[in-house]
Amino acid sequence: MCRPRPRPPATRFAGGNDGDATDDCDGNVVVSFSESRTDGTCPNNYTLTRTWTATDGCGNTSSATQTLTVHDSTAPSLSGPGADATIESPSTPVFSAPTTTDNLRHEPTAQLQ
Repeated sequence: MCRPRPRPPATRFAGGNDGDATDDCDGNVVVSFSESRTDGTCPNNYTLTRTWTATDGCGNTSSATQTLTVHDSTAPSLSGPGADATIESPSTPVFSAPTTTDNLRHEPTAQLQ
C-alpha cells in the first residue's frame, strides 16, 4: 500500500528534535515552509520540494530546501491463476481468477487478454 504524502515534522525550536532555529539576539524565531509537487509518470511517482524559512523578530531570514522523491518501484504480484489444463473441444474452458496485490492504496485488477 502506498504511503500518503510525507508530512513535515512538527516544528519545535530552541533544542527541539524536529529542527533547530536559533538567533543570537532574538529567541522568538518563527519557522515556516512552502511546498511544491512535481508529478512524475504515474500518480505514485512525484517530487516534493519544501523550502523552510526561519524568520527572527527583526525580519531577518534564513532558508533551506528539502527535496523528497517518491517512487513506486515495486511491481504488483499475481498468484492463483489456476493449474494448466487440457480441454477437449468443443468444451468450454473454465478459468480460476488470479489474485493480485500491490503496495498501492487500491488493489490492481487482472485482465484476460
